[in-house]
Amino acid sequence: MLDRTRAVLTASAMSLAIASGFAVSAHAAVNANMSKGDAQDACATLTKQFDYLAPTKKGLPYWNEAHSEFQTGKKACDGGNPVKGATAMKQSIRDMYVIPDTDRKNDNG
Repeated sequence: MLDRTRAVLTASAMSLAIASGFAVSAHAAVNANMSKGDAQDACATLTKQFDYLAPTKKGLPYWNEAHSEFQTGKKACDGGNPVKGATAMKQSIRDMYVIPDTDRKNDNG
């Protein structure tokens, strides 16, 4: 029974990993086509979200990597490359197992 449970969990994890890979690829394509103005707005939105999440995420196993990725994104946003910055910030939030606010549908549709 334990072997069957392990096999089901392994298959589920592999399916999730494959689906996550597709989602990341789709988001990368969207970011590459983002206008500079939209990317600047995304940088602001993602900074607010990161600042909100940080107090509850500090010290967790994924914190250092997520924080480093966010700092890379922040530098890019502040340095005139908001598309690259927003992409890095989105990934840092995903690294904390949270959906970036920029990926959520708005209430109007």
